[in-house]
Amino acid sequence: MRNLLGGLTGSVTGAMLLVVLLAPDPAPYPSPFDTVWILLVGSESLQQSVPHLLDPNTTAAFLVSWLAIGVIIAPFSKSYWNAVRTSVWVGVIVGILSLSSILVLDPAFWASATRNWDVVVLFSTSIIVGLLSLVAALPLVKLISLAQREKKLPPPESIRTTCECGAVFKSRPMLCSECGRHFSDRE
Repeated sequence: MRNLLGGLTGSVTGAMLLVVLLAPDPAPYPSPFDTVWILLVGSESLQQSVPHLLDPNTTAAFLVSWLAIGVIIAPFSKSYWNAVRTSVWVGVIVGILSLSSILVLDPAFWASATRNWDVVVLFSTSIIVGLLSLVAALPLVKLISLAQREKKLPPPESIRTTCECGAVFKSRPMLCSECGRHFSDRE
């Protein structure tokens, strides 16, 4: 669930950031969808990142967007594998929003003869492109795990409890098994 939330947060924020950086003209979406045009246009642009990353005019905006997505998803990931799962969720969510944008702009797409192949290509491209967020996420996951590892207290070298009757335990018992004395303070 944490990975899904990270993917949702990262993809929505990255899509909006990309639209702010590129400043495209609003797309002609019908009435209820014109309020979320930023999200739909941004997701569709993120899904088509590869050719835009190679274009010198848009490289910086797409790089900043993917790095921001990586920074956003890193705290949701506790390990490298979690970061990969979260970036796959980013790709899936970008794919869903891109497909939504296509269907809103062209409802005839759903009845086209190549619809199934187009949807497979769209989602596979989205998931592969979603892995671009790992460029920033993996180093941050490593830094976060190192910072958390330093905060943890080391385990005690030995645990030894001695009762008044002389019984020695290598644990923290509640009662002495020899005399039945109740250990109230668990030091």
